[in-house]
Amino acid sequence: MKKYQHLSYGERVLIGHLLKEGLSRRGIAERIGRSAGTVSREIQRNKNREEYVADTASKKYFVRRQKMAYLDRNLKLQSYVLDRLYEGHSPQIIAGRLRA
Repeated sequence: MKKYQHLSYGERVLIGHLLKEGLSRRGIAERIGRSAGTVSREIQRNKNREEYVADTASKKYFVRRQKMAYLDRNLKLQSYVLDRLYEGHSPQIIAGRLRA
């Protein structure tokens, strides 16, 4: 199984350039060595209204990466998990109890 790597800024610039040239998403994917799904998701997530701009796409990507972890956003859950960890419970046991 291939290890996934995020698209680089250079790949985003190339996607934008090839889109302006009129190349299809599959054609772009073959050109940059990525799957058509990856290219399609990138364009869909990061386009500006109707146009794909690499700078905007890169900024949107970094904003998504900065999103806080769920435990940081839910203080009640964070308190519960930390209390159980201090009591000596394993993360797997805590997760199992939360699912039940």
